[in-house]
Amino acid sequence: VKETGADDMGRWSYIKLAGRDNSTISILTVYQVVENHIARAGPKTAFAQQWAIQRMTEPTPNPRKRFRKDLHALLRRWKQAGDHIIVGGDFNETLGTDPAGLSRMCTEFLLTDVMALRHGLEESDCATYARGKKRPDYIFASSRIAAAVQSCGHEPFNHRIFSYHPAMFLALD
Repeated sequence: VKETGADDMGRWSYIKLAGRDNSTISILTVYQVVENHIARAGPKTAFAQQWAIQRMTEPTPNPRKRFRKDLHALLRRWKQAGDHIIVGGDFNETLGTDPAGLSRMCTEFLLTDVMALRHGLEESDCATYARGKKRPDYIFASSRIAAAVQSCGHEPFNHRIFSYHPAMFLALD
């Protein structure tokens, strides 16, 4: 392990591993809050908490917009350093629905949806939210990592822990 860290707003945590040939593999787990408005958000939701923190320094807080901006800055640093990247988590967004969201991140940082690559999934084929038919959970990887994927997938809902989201896994060669 070369380094570990976390975001001060609880949006992500990461670990950097020493790879072959003096390379670094950066693994990031994320949580992006749902699309919401402070007037509708419950006071104890992650959205309301992030909004309150941002309100101290920003005139018009927007947790999702700030998440994307900060995430892109982090990924940009890692890409410039030559890191191999894995980003996974609950994005509360379906790939391809917002050109400023996941699609932009994948394009800008050349990240691949490893589940779709490995299994040939369409968005409607693999719901990762128990109370819906959408897929808000993903694992994205840079090209060298995506090429090394031996297996990936997700467990059945509530297999090990009770959650509206299944545990996801990725095995690399």
